[in-house]
Amino acid sequence: MSDAPWVKWYAGDFLNGIADLNPHEIAVYAVVLNRIYDAGEPIPDDVGKIARRCNMRPSSCAKALDGLVAADKLQRESGFITNRRAEKEIKSRQEVGEKSAQSAHTRWQKLNKKDNENNDGPMRTHSKRICESDAYQKPEARSQKPEAILDDDDKAKSSSSVSQSRETLDHIEHALREAAGLDHDPDQSLSDLSPFTAMIDEGIDFDRSIIPKVREIARKVKHRPVRPWAYFAESVANSFAAERARKPRTALSINSPERKAELDELHRIMAE
Repeated sequence: MSDAPWVKWYAGDFLNGIADLNPHEIAVYAVVLNRIYDAGEPIPDDVGKIARRCNMRPSSCAKALDGLVAADKLQRESGFITNRRAEKEIKSRQEVGEKSAQSAHTRWQKLNKKDNENNDGPMRTHSKRICESDAYQKPEARSQKPEAILDDDDKAKSSSSVSQSRETLDHIEHALREAAGLDHDPDQSLSDLSPFTAMIDEGIDFDRSIIPKVREIARKVKHRPVRPWAYFAESVANSFAAERARKPRTALSINSPERKAELDELHRIMAE
């Protein structure tokens, strides 16, 4: 099995490609194509093994393979079976994976360099900490208050924001990808973790609260969202809001100060 178990699959192209094939040829073609994609390379020209995977008799499988080769759907090369379109898609998949890995490596290097500079250099000013925190938030989510008018409460909240070190971001992205079933997704927008770092900054526990919700929502999603993190973050927030709404309101104790104040006021009104 290859390291990237996904491939661009154009349903229309496949259906058009099998339009003139018989049922045995369609079965063999589908199995061989997926085995090539799964291996990430041409597969051995082993009729017996292919027949077992197709649940066919070897003679029927051999005949179907010969028909597919004659129709140039598959190619036999030095003891292997391949497909030219599959080779191009596999190469494209590898290039996308390499670019994503390089982008991630570059991003971590920059973050690590920034962490080292912050640790080795003088203490960061409050304004610098605010800038670093805002770097992982969407523009519209950033604080609009200038530094000069921040009161003590605002400064305390800003100082309590999550410190986004390389290790922290690495853990967040890895855990989110695993929970959402996007471990090998090459989408570079998945490196933007701002929807979730904002939740963490608000005090929501990432590992105990956010991740279980993402995993629960992912089991119900039938198709990959166009903007995965925005979708999951919104769903998680809605889930938390629904849970809070379902919690019963606690009645005031008869001995509570609030209840006593209500009774005193009622007695005063009745005495008048």
